Amino acid sequence: MISIVIPLYNKEKYVLATLQSVFDQTYQNFEVLVVDDGSTDNGLELVKSIKDSRIHIVEHSKNKGPSAARNTGISMAKGEVISLIDADDTWMSTYLEEIMKLVKGFPKASLFGTCYQEVYSNQNVRDCTILMSTKLKNQQFYIANFFESSLGMPVICPSSFSFKKNIFQTIEPFNESIDFAEDVDFYIRSNLAFKMAYSYKALVNVKMDIQGQTTSQSLDRKILPNLNSYEKKNRNNYSLINYLNFKRYMFAMKYKWDKNKKGMKLMLDSMDRSHLTIKQKILISMPFSLFWLIRSFKLRLLRIGIRWTTF
Repeated sequence: MISIVIPLYNKEKYVLATLQSVFDQTYQNFEVLVVDDGSTDNGLELVKSIKDSRIHIVEHSKNKGPSAARNTGISMAKGEVISLIDADDTWMSTYLEEIMKLVKGFPKASLFGTCYQEVYSNQNVRDCTILMSTKLKNQQFYIANFFESSLGMPVICPSSFSFKKNIFQTIEPFNESIDFAEDVDFYIRSNLAFKMAYSYKALVNVKMDIQGQTTSQSLDRKILPNLNSYEKKNRNNYSLINYLNFKRYMFAMKYKWDKNKKGMKLMLDSMDRSHLTIKQKILISMPFSLFWLIRSFKLRLLRIGIRWTTF
């Protein structure tokens, strides 16, 4: 059985579509754990209106963040495999079936993922452009090196990531003290310890530009993963170190967009810039006014279906 964990916080506009995509799955041996994380909208009542014995609802008395909500769901899960999905995303009907094919077909793996697509509007849907050969599309395989494959768009997102519950006999669950990029922290720890089997099919719809999304919030007072700690413990893992530098670059750009000079300097000071592309080095050094114009233009391009990156 698969245990599906859905953190819910103020997503009344989307959660019913998320749940419908779950119940439309071709693989039906699952339970659904919806963890309401102190919502102040009507989302929880909408979930309660669904009459299906497979839904189990847990309520946090106050908002604790997505990591705590996921951990609550994970702790209650009865399935051998756990699949995460955010309450504003949806799955294609064959997503869970594909995950079970990975579980059965790749016995050395404890982590399982698929490609995904970004939904900006009904007319603007884009497959993720990951750093893998397009010849591998629609195939299943072990990820040879998660960190090398993730030096660009992530190969997985939280809603396209599943894992065996027994991994928590080896690693800790989500770090609840982190309130930005907590998924990055979990990906690092889990992929250092376990193999990932992957399906290069876009089976998840990730809604973009939604108000209140964590990725759209300012980093001011946010607690990020301690990337330096992983580098100290894995100095000979060069693919991991490159990945950490890439994440520092991404955080630095977010700090720059927020006009947070202190946070940006902190990231830049801990970064080895020798592996950055020329485009990335230019963006780091350019004046904010020009950076803002380029970033704004890039976002406008995305909304009409054109992607420009520095990867």
